[in-house]
Amino acid sequence: MIRSRPCPAFMRFAMLGIAVSGGIGCSEKGMADADSGYYANGTDSSEGTETLRLDLYPSSATPGLEPQSFSLDDHDNWEDLRLPVSPTITYAGTVLGYTVAPYTNVPGESNAPVYAEVRATLDGSIAGASTLTDEEGRFQINLPAGEGYGIAVIPQDTVDLPFFSEVTDLLEDTAIEHNLDFGVPLYGIVSQNDNALLPENPDAYLVDDTSGVESAIALLNNNDHFMIRALPGTYTLVVEGDITSFMPRVETAVTIEEGFTSEINVELGELLPIYANGRLVDSTGTVIPNAVVRFYSSSLTNAEGTVELETETDKYGQFDKQLLPGSWTAEFIPEYDETGTISPLTIDFDVDDDQLDFGDIYLSERTTMEVVVINQRGVAVPNVVLTATELGFNGYSYSGITDEDGLVTLDVPDTSVEISLTPPNSAAAITRFNLTSPDDVQQELQLSEGDPVSGKFWSDDGAIAYALVEIRNNNDELLGRTFTDGTGDFSVRLQSH
Repeated sequence: MIRSRPCPAFMRFAMLGIAVSGGIGCSEKGMADADSGYYANGTDSSEGTETLRLDLYPSSATPGLEPQSFSLDDHDNWEDLRLPVSPTITYAGTVLGYTVAPYTNVPGESNAPVYAEVRATLDGSIAGASTLTDEEGRFQINLPAGEGYGIAVIPQDTVDLPFFSEVTDLLEDTAIEHNLDFGVPLYGIVSQNDNALLPENPDAYLVDDTSGVESAIALLNNNDHFMIRALPGTYTLVVEGDITSFMPRVETAVTIEEGFTSEINVELGELLPIYANGRLVDSTGTVIPNAVVRFYSSSLTNAEGTVELETETDKYGQFDKQLLPGSWTAEFIPEYDETGTISPLTIDFDVDDDQLDFGDIYLSERTTMEVVVINQRGVAVPNVVLTATELGFNGYSYSGITDEDGLVTLDVPDTSVEISLTPPNSAAAITRFNLTSPDDVQQELQLSEGDPVSGKFWSDDGAIAYALVEIRNNNDELLGRTFTDGTGDFSVRLQSH
C-alpha cells in the first residue's frame, strides 16, 4: 500500500571504438597522442556488446599509480598497442548535512559534519576507491584520472539524511563540499498478513534505480516501523532478513517526489516456518562436519518474495533450520580441501506444514581426471596448470600441473566444472571450456594457439615496469594474464573465438 501527501516547504563512461579505449586523441591504430592527455575509462558492459577489458595493476616499481582498465574492441588487431596510463589524482572534501528530527519536516542544525561512506567507481573498470569520513566529515581518496566516475555519498544514519549519487569527470585534483539536502521522508511498517509483530527483524534499504547505489541499512524499531530519507527519484525498497534468517526478501518500486512524504507498508505474508533437519555423511557413512548447507526458495506457499539462507553442519554432521512452506533447492557443500574425497550435492524438495526430516544425506566421491595436454602440433606440454572450478556451489577450484610428459592427474568434484589450461609461457593461450561432468573429459586436451595481444604501458614518468596485466571479458572471466617487463612491454595470447 502506498500513500503520498503534500508536506511544507547516473553513469556515462568514455569508450573509443578502436583497438584501445584508454586515451583521448588516439590515431586510427590506437596510438595515443602524448600531448592530448589520457584518462582511465571503463568498458561497455551492456548486453550484446562484445568487448574485452585489459586491467593494469602497477607494481612498487611505479609508486603512486592506481589500478585501471582499458577496453579492447573484440574485432581489432591487438598487437603493438600503446597504452598511456592515467596519472593519479586526489578526490577530497567534506560531507555536511542537516541534523533533523525523525518524522518532521523542520531542519535542525545545518552544515554539521556527516559520518558517511564516500565511493567513486568507474563502470566496466577496476578503477575506484571508497572511504569513510572522519569526525569532521572529511575524506580523501586517490584515483586514476578519468571520465564518468560514479560518485556516491552514503550517510550511515538513514533517518536524518538522504544518500546522494552523481556522475562526474575527475581529470585533476578535486576538492569538493558535499552538502546533503534535507531529503524526503519515506516510512512504513513491515508486517505479516495478520498484523502480528514479526518473528525476526529484517533490514530495510533503498536502491537507486539509476546508479544502483544502496542506502545504508535502516533498522526496524520495536513496532516494525522503518524510516529512510531520500532525494527525489525512482528507487527499489528492499526488505530482507540476513543470511541465517527465514525472513523473505521483498522488493517494492518507490517514486520519491519533491515536497511529498511517502508511506509504504510492506506485507510479507504468513511467516510460519517449519523445522527442517538432517545429517550429512560420505559414501562410507562417516559424518561430515563444517559443511555449508544453503537453501534457496523457488516459490513460497503463503509468503511473499524469496529466501536465501544457510547454516553449517555441527561436529556430528547434523544441521537444522527453519524454512517457510514452499518449493526449495538445497546445496550441501563440504569444507574446502584440495586433497579431499567428497563432492557437493544439490537437491530439490518441498516444505509443507509438517516437520521435515532429511535423514542421512550422502555425498558422492570425487572423480579422477587423467589427461595429457598437447599443443597445436600434438606435442605434449609440461608445466601447464590445469584448474577445475565448480560451476555453482562455492566455486571452489582444484589444480594440478602437467609433468614432463604433459600428464596431469587430478581428483575433482563430481559436478559441472569449468576447465582452464594455463600454459607456462606466451606460446599458447589460456584455454577454457565447460564440462557437465568430469567424466566427459577427453584423454587429450589441446591448448589454443590463440590470438596475440602485445603492447607497452607508459606514462609521462616513463615505462610501467613489472605490472600485473589481466584480460577479462564482459562476464569478468579471466582470459589472459602476464606481467610487463622492465620497459613496460607485455605479450600474451587469448583463446581464439
